[in-house]
Amino acid sequence: MSKTNKCLFQNESTSICDIINGTVLVTEKVKIPETNLDMNLVGKELCRHHYNKLIVNEKHRLESAAKKQQCAHPKHNENIKNNKKGRPRKNILVKIPQRLQPILDLPSDSRVCNPCLIAMDHDKENQQSFNYQPPKQKASIVNIDHFYVFRNDLLYSTNEFKKLETAFHEVCEELDQVKLSM
Repeated sequence: MSKTNKCLFQNESTSICDIINGTVLVTEKVKIPETNLDMNLVGKELCRHHYNKLIVNEKHRLESAAKKQQCAHPKHNENIKNNKKGRPRKNILVKIPQRLQPILDLPSDSRVCNPCLIAMDHDKENQQSFNYQPPKQKASIVNIDHFYVFRNDLLYSTNEFKKLETAFHEVCEELDQVKLSM
């Protein structure tokens, strides 16, 4: 905090500046909100009132505005009504994937909820569209060389374990038949 007692916005006509508590030098480390970037505040001194107004409070205002954002999908209400689980879900908003951008014709900064993204991939109309690109499938890893441990030191492959298991069940059935015949 500097004690130069000169705020960037202090004029003779304004008495809002709180110079009693000193001024704050805005450095490059301070994250200035996008709405106030054009003011060139880096390297300037601000009183507590203007620092809170232009940086701290504006940051909070932008965060709360982002939380209040709505899903931009045109069929959002239909997708929510067709919810299979029947319960309200948290609709977390995500950026529109580039593969779906040409289909929706929405601005790149708009956001869509997860149920709408899933519904877009299942929609026949979208799948028949010329611009539609299906989502990339995750490669499933099949572990063929999986070994089963039997007792302490015996290792069996999957095939050997299945053979052992079937032989065990056959022996159990034979024992049950012997018990019943007695």
